[in-house]
Amino acid sequence: MLVHPDRVQPDHEVSASGRPGRGVNDLAFLILDVAAFVAGTLLITWGLFLFAFLCLGGFSLGGMMHQLANLSSRYLAADAERVRSFQMLLVVSHLILSCAIIFLRRHRIPHV
Repeated sequence: MLVHPDRVQPDHEVSASGRPGRGVNDLAFLILDVAAFVAGTLLITWGLFLFAFLCLGGFSLGGMMHQLANLSSRYLAADAERVRSFQMLLVVSHLILSCAIIFLRRHRIPHV
């Protein structure tokens, strides 16, 4: 029996690209891909901070811990203005490092 094309009911949705109902799957994949890119960038940035303290400590764990202890004792003894200044320095340096890493990893940015 032949059915007229106007009367055929599709079993699935057809997206604007002509593919059947893949909008949700594509969106979920894009969200996971963006989350992986952001997490990777964040971990690389934190690793660079850790590497900087390792360099300051003479590439030894004991030296790095000594530098971190020195930093933490000065941080705890500082007044509120100096703490805000340090926090701003940390935020700006994190932002600059993140932008540099994103620039270097720009080929990994997910495309829509």
